[in-house]
Amino acid sequence: MDKLISIIEQYLLHDMEWSFKRVAEKTAVRSGVRGKHSMYNLYFRTDEEAEILLIYTMMPQRVPEEHRLKIAEYVARANYGLRIGNFEFDMRDGEIRYKVSVDVEGGILSNTMVDNMVLAGMNTMDRYFQGFMMVCYGGKSPEEAINDAEERNSSDSSDPVVEQPNDTFTTYTMVSDPSINGSSNGISMDEAAHLQEGLSAHIEATDDVDEKINRAARLMTSQQYEQSIQAYEQIAQKHPDKQGVCESQIGVAYYFLGEYEKAIRFYKQALEHGADAAMMADNIAEAEEALAKKNEDDQGE
Repeated sequence: MDKLISIIEQYLLHDMEWSFKRVAEKTAVRSGVRGKHSMYNLYFRTDEEAEILLIYTMMPQRVPEEHRLKIAEYVARANYGLRIGNFEFDMRDGEIRYKVSVDVEGGILSNTMVDNMVLAGMNTMDRYFQGFMMVCYGGKSPEEAINDAEERNSSDSSDPVVEQPNDTFTTYTMVSDPSINGSSNGISMDEAAHLQEGLSAHIEATDDVDEKINRAARLMTSQQYEQSIQAYEQIAQKHPDKQGVCESQIGVAYYFLGEYEKAIRFYKQALEHGADAAMMADNIAEAEEALAKKNEDDQGE
């Protein structure tokens, strides 16, 4: 029997009551979580012979090729000084993941150890997620994005909270400030509305299409998904050469909204209009899996 993977499955099933899927022909399981800023994939992998457990927290999107050098710098800056785990970035396909591992040879893998590993990965990925998005789509340099992430982290003294799943994904909520009511991204509702209004108003205030895309991306990173969709639609209509880029991001927004059928449709349209084939294939597969799980849950009710 695969000892470590059995411990992980029991932990997920009975202790956390999280849904998961065993990876065929591997001692690994996959699960999904929702952080404060995004949804992520969790991948638990074991080397039973060496008695090693690795837990990966993986971003749902891959980095477009034109932004990979900047993201590589951002990852290097983020990794410096981390106490538990590290970011890994695949320059070939743009995959970003956070790895936490432990060698339990001669010892016993406890639920507390797994808890701490999961929390370390989720906490760190959520801390740096906005920076990844702003380097890719918001026009910030890696150094600026890291400074912003570290500043937010230094002012956040709250503890992460794990909640029960309430939708397709297991729910993991990072509470940044309990005094803020109704804000999902660590800013007040008035600040979010101001940000939304300002970015929407300035989408058409420039002739630079890249700047328009950056501003639409800021709506996405501030979790103003409907407004981000509207902005990308406007850009695609006026700049047909950017249609694939815009449709891929519209797909991401619908994915975050839980509208998986629409996400799949836009990913496929983006593929037809020149979006990265490997990235769209991954996004489509992820959305199809989420849709299937949602349909199963609906039928079980």
